[in-house]
Amino acid sequence: MAEVAPGQANTYVPTFSEATGLVQVEYSRNPSSFAVNQYAKLVPVSKDTGFYLRIDEEEQARLVSLNDWAWQDGNDAPEGIQQDHEFTQYRTTRHSPTFMLGQKAAGNADFEIIAAHARMAASKCMRIRSHRAATVLTTSGNWGASSTASATATGGGKWSAASDTNNYIQKSFNGVVEAILANTNEAVTAKDITCIMSDQTAHVITESSEYRSYFQGSPFAANFVRDSGEFDEFLLLSTFFGVGGIIVDPTSRVTNRKGATKARSRIFDDDAVFVSRVGGQMGAEGVPDFSTLSIFAYEDMTVETEDDTWNRRVRGRVVDDSAVVLTAPLSGYLLTDVWD
Repeated sequence: MAEVAPGQANTYVPTFSEATGLVQVEYSRNPSSFAVNQYAKLVPVSKDTGFYLRIDEEEQARLVSLNDWAWQDGNDAPEGIQQDHEFTQYRTTRHSPTFMLGQKAAGNADFEIIAAHARMAASKCMRIRSHRAATVLTTSGNWGASSTASATATGGGKWSAASDTNNYIQKSFNGVVEAILANTNEAVTAKDITCIMSDQTAHVITESSEYRSYFQGSPFAANFVRDSGEFDEFLLLSTFFGVGGIIVDPTSRVTNRKGATKARSRIFDDDAVFVSRVGGQMGAEGVPDFSTLSIFAYEDMTVETEDDTWNRRVRGRVVDDSAVVLTAPLSGYLLTDVWD
């Protein structure tokens, strides 16, 4: 073997296949690991920069005049140029949480210490991805004027003040569904829509007199108190008011440096986001659909390790190179300020 000088490509040994596949199964493609896997479509892509097709939702329902498409016998067939899709660019961003262990620690541990640290790095990767998704979804400038409004404007009031007489929560859900159906010309149905909220927002709903009144004196009242049966850990039903699902995302992040005063914040606060994920969890490159949020993954949770024999240590990292994009904003809705 010819001698080579140490360089960028020959000083580490990557471990791709098995470890990377296990991390993907455990984290990036497991709906139970992080909530983002339930509401975002993962689209593997072959390049870190590319274009995706955004559907022109208006064209399929444009009927200005029936005479535009009338075809009388003997006449030429109707012709026209229709802009059904537009190409929009995406660019991925690479993140790589790392870890480092001494060879003594790695060799003397009674458990798979390198694998454990790789899982911690993978978890941080997913937390980064979740934070990026929440930031995209809760930035009002990413949505058109017909796809975002406050709970007061949409349903008449904040959910923290919802009662069995004003029905602010139900009115908000109804208003959002009506807006999405209108924006997509009914291509997205109510059953396609999922509402994402923080655990605090879930508690606001279940503590409201509007929500509680539905179960008073009913056979479901005992299950509501016991947190059993049809109710999840937040005392919410899996679906209500016509939408296809409810996702509570309690993911948080620590925002202080190590040793500083502890500070933690939720990635979702007092907003509720309604999204559609048409089809399965995985998407195909270059194929347009009505999924609101897509993650274009150029590199999906690649695990790499390096055995640094000179310094007698093991270094490792998990690499995520992806773009989080609001691919079909008209199929979703950002509902702001749902509680005080």
